[in-house]
Amino acid sequence: MHEDDIHVVDEQTTSAEAAPPDDTVEDATPERTVEAVEAEYRARLSGKDRAHAAEKKALEDRIRELSTADQQRKDGQMDEAAQLRAQLTAAEERAKVAEQQAQQASIEARKARFPHAVEALGDDLVASASEEKLASLENRLKGGAAGDDQPILSNGSARPAGDPVKPTEAKTREELRADLVRFGSGGFDNRE
Repeated sequence: MHEDDIHVVDEQTTSAEAAPPDDTVEDATPERTVEAVEAEYRARLSGKDRAHAAEKKALEDRIRELSTADQQRKDGQMDEAAQLRAQLTAAEERAKVAEQQAQQASIEARKARFPHAVEALGDDLVASASEEKLASLENRLKGGAAGDDQPILSNGSARPAGDPVKPTEAKTREELRADLVRFGSGGFDNRE
């Protein structure tokens, strides 16, 4: 340490020691009454309350602004979602109408190509049947082309020529067995 530092400390100490204690010296602050202290306290508290109230009001206003903006954003999204739903519904309706028109056009084309099959089956079955089956049925109903299955017989029509019916009494054992096998008798066993 330096001597100057010590000297300063010594001066302060000596000046404090040099001053005699004086009981007659009054405090620098004047005496206050309880009412004055309470009034000052209330004024300070009131000022703080006003500042707090102003800050609280500003925050509440900001909350209201944000909630209004959020609600408007949600309403905008809801409007957008409703518009998208409406567009989707309209597109589905258009697709459904187009599908129905295509199905009706297909039925009309099939009616023109297979009139006998449509007459026999009706529109519902013709719509679900395959083209090959409809063509086969149409050929059979018209009388058939060479090489096709026999045409369908109605209930009162005659048998085709070349297939004479032999009475059962005139058939041999082998013919009877062949008939049973051909007609699918499940109970037939090969006994002699």
